[in-house]
Amino acid sequence: MIAGHTQVIDGALLKANASKDSLEIKQVSKGVDEYLSENIKANTNTTPACQTYRADDGNNTWMAMMNQTRQLKELDTRYQRQEKIMKRCQAVKEQIPEQQNTLQSQRSG
Repeated sequence: MIAGHTQVIDGALLKANASKDSLEIKQVSKGVDEYLSENIKANTNTTPACQTYRADDGNNTWMAMMNQTRQLKELDTRYQRQEKIMKRCQAVKEQIPEQQNTLQSQRSG
């Protein structure tokens, strides 16, 4: 431990008991169908919380445009990479007949 006069703990202290002997079986007083129907009724909100504090439509439009711009840039980058690969493949395809001709001439010569 580090020498000093004050020790600090950041967080909440909780009493923990991880003993298997302390485990207890929970007794369920309701059936599965009844339990599920109560939870469904309790959790049916007409407006989800994420839409409650949503920004105005102008901000959403701007964000949509920014996302679309980012996606287009990513697609353009992919397209450029694929073009480079295709050009390399084409160059290799053009070299293959030349190499085959060279090998045949070496074998026959």
